[in-house]
Amino acid sequence: MFIKHLKYHRSTIIICLICWVIFLITANRAFVAGSTLSLIFLYLTCNRFRIGKLKLISCLIFLAIILLVLSTIIDPDSSRGRLLIYKISLPIWKDHFFSGIGPGKFASIYNIYQAEYFGGGLNTSKELLLADNTYYAFNDYLQFVVEYGIAGIIALVVYFWFLIELVLYLIRNKKEDLKSTIFFTSQIITISFAAFFTHIYENPIIWCILISAILTLVLTAYKVSINKKYSLPLLFSVNILVLSLSNWEYIINKQAYNDWKDARILSETGAITASLLSYKKAYNDLHQNYEFLLSYGNSLQELHHFSLALEIYTQASIIRISNSLLDNIATCHQKLGNLNEAESFFLRSIFTVPNRFKNRYHLFNFYLITGQMEKASICGNSILSLPVKIPSIKIDEIRMDVIRKLNKIGSNGDKGNFSFINQTIEHEK
Repeated sequence: MFIKHLKYHRSTIIICLICWVIFLITANRAFVAGSTLSLIFLYLTCNRFRIGKLKLISCLIFLAIILLVLSTIIDPDSSRGRLLIYKISLPIWKDHFFSGIGPGKFASIYNIYQAEYFGGGLNTSKELLLADNTYYAFNDYLQFVVEYGIAGIIALVVYFWFLIELVLYLIRNKKEDLKSTIFFTSQIITISFAAFFTHIYENPIIWCILISAILTLVLTAYKVSINKKYSLPLLFSVNILVLSLSNWEYIINKQAYNDWKDARILSETGAITASLLSYKKAYNDLHQNYEFLLSYGNSLQELHHFSLALEIYTQASIIRISNSLLDNIATCHQKLGNLNEAESFFLRSIFTVPNRFKNRYHLFNFYLITGQMEKASICGNSILSLPVKIPSIKIDEIRMDVIRKLNKIGSNGDKGNFSFINQTIEHEK
């Protein structure tokens, strides 16, 4: 029976195996997992889903072994980093269970919770080293549920139920189209399962493949007769539409992007004042673009326009939060004389990504400048005791300068802690 039905699978199996090897060589663990499940699907459908318990259990064990190897042997620190992200994402989901945080809001909310987690001192030393600026949940379905709440859960249940019913119907009732059904279903399985372990749905190419596969299965199931002469143009048109929508902002704001490009070139050549004119021209159309706002704010800060830079940085923080952005906001507050706000944002920048030496060094110097020697001593010693994630000359320079300044102020080496964070840092959820 296996040989009899292998003719429907031969080309698909070969393609899937080639992809599996490519994904493994490139260490793309999510797609290795996805193509593994796809191969299991091909194996099970070789006998039209006449699956015995032993066969099913064997397949599940094999999949579990592959996942275990991928997570513990191939880049285990990346797996631990994902677990940290899931650990911090769950409280976000819990706090916004019904309504969600809103579409596209994960990048602006997650790092706030991460700062709160590390600020509470409940983390392990390994988690401290693994932390980074995070804008994706590395599980597209978890992120979707966090952003959309109950509606997201219902949508996912309906989506997967529809796909499963569609594929089962085709396998049972459309024997003449079994070969194409198996081929496109394997694509859907690979992509859908990979999305449990990374973020891929922001990629327009992935959407083109997925939509094309689902559309083909739907047309087959509902006996929509489309001449082969028109089927390829139809799929091509759909893909063009997807790619156009994914680049729609650039298409309608092309002139603004050109102005931004001119502004960056002028800034890099030292004509920072002239670059501001181009930034102002692009601002009306790109005021929702995080990278643009960050670039604009940096130019303003470099020209000491701290008040306007603070305004631009604050707009950027609504879209996305990072330790460097918070550090820039803190610097602007410091230059404007808002010392309490400056300290709060310096602390937030530290606890957003606690393994960064630069942010702690800025806070250390802030305390020295403002005459807060006790806090400077605590902060300085925290720098000296901070584990080094990636050794660099810059880190060595920071540590040497901290040692010199601590000796100058006569620090007693009291490491202390950032317990005063509770009085200075405010987390807005």
